[in-house]
Amino acid sequence: MTTEKRTDQELDALVGALRLRGAPPAAAPPWEPEVVPLRPDRRRTLAWSAAGVLAAAAVALLTLQPPEVAPVREDGRRGASAPETAEARLWLSVERDGERVRIASGEQVASGERIFFRVGSSAAATLHVWAEGPEGYARVVELSSEGPPQNVPELAYVLAEAGTYTFVASVEGWQQCTPPSCVRFEVVSR
Repeated sequence: MTTEKRTDQELDALVGALRLRGAPPAAAPPWEPEVVPLRPDRRRTLAWSAAGVLAAAAVALLTLQPPEVAPVREDGRRGASAPETAEARLWLSVERDGERVRIASGEQVASGERIFFRVGSSAAATLHVWAEGPEGYARVVELSSEGPPQNVPELAYVLAEAGTYTFVASVEGWQQCTPPSCVRFEVVSR
């Protein structure tokens, strides 16, 4: 190989001569992209890939929908407007020094004290109130409740013996108690 300097015209003539002898043509400059036609099997692969992406997008769209918003009921809460089970409510009080004092479940009271009732329910229902104590089971009162709590007029239960008394208010019926449709209230008589 010689290290002589050649002019552009001489180089062009040399390249032309090489082409005539069957030499490969000069490579395209690096800045020009080479266009290669796709083989038929490559086109089919691209078509199936595109179909798969569209199917996955459709499945994602169908399964990732936002949940339905429950309608607002008349009482302002959200949810189905299925019939609501009424919840029973019961408060007890005793008379001490001429005044009625509200007592808590499990509180101790003296034998002979009179227990007064305040009952209600979360919806219109018939309330059944009974007592279970040392003397056994006793029905106290059955009344219709329109919801808000009400005092049971002129009715008091006297704790005759010492022991534990359980007072129950239920909208299900006598001696039927499944919370929240009933409530139990325990009093210990000393």
